[in-house]
Amino acid sequence: MSFPARSPQLRATQLKSLGRILAVATVLLCAPAVNEAAADDYFKGKTIRIVIGTPPGGGYDAYGRLVARHLGDFIPGTPTLVASNLPGASGLKAATYLQTVAPKDGTVIATFNKSMPLYQALGQAPVELKTEQLSYIGSVSQTSEVLSVWHKSGVKTIEDAKKREVLMGADAMTGSMAFYPTLLNATVGTKFKIITGYAGGNAVNMAMEQGEVDGRGNTTWSSLKATKPQWAKDGLLVPLVQIGLHKKRIYRTSRC
Repeated sequence: MSFPARSPQLRATQLKSLGRILAVATVLLCAPAVNEAAADDYFKGKTIRIVIGTPPGGGYDAYGRLVARHLGDFIPGTPTLVASNLPGASGLKAATYLQTVAPKDGTVIATFNKSMPLYQALGQAPVELKTEQLSYIGSVSQTSEVLSVWHKSGVKTIEDAKKREVLMGADAMTGSMAFYPTLLNATVGTKFKIITGYAGGNAVNMAMEQGEVDGRGNTTWSSLKATKPQWAKDGLLVPLVQIGLHKKRIYRTSRC
């Protein structure tokens, strides 16, 4: 189940369905002999923790806190939802925590980088993380991802990035902010240089504004519009490559 990225608000019916799925799935997982009606009382008086695998201020953080604010109203028993951040290794820390440490009773759910299966396939995930064993209950947004640069970088197209070195900020070499520009270097001959060590996407955004780096290797466009609407409106971030199964129109601006 997914929520359309172009919708300005999460629909109540979709949140209700998501809450019901979580309640029923939890009851069936924890007490197989109990019938579905027991879901109505299972979460009563309990607290559900939403673990956000990124630092505060970014798109995943915004989505996680939005869900935490409203989802409890649509789960039978109306539990309290609390959001907390567990950043590290492009979401791998939160995903590994969810699978190996968190209680398996429905009181802990998480949101993290959607590229976890890719990281596992590439051997970048901890051996104990098995993404195929996680239960996926919903998606807040499905949108285009773009490799983009700051408008003052002097780079306007992917061809420009083949002619000069372009500094790209990233949290770690295991994440998609580093993976996508590295892939482009190997396949089309771009000259992206990855600068790692940033605390997350929000820190990379600040580095672009301050001129420390030229761009970032992965920006979720719907998140950008939610957290940095002026950037999208005024064309302050210039998309060079769109990543996804289908080409989508992002915006029209005189800057790029």
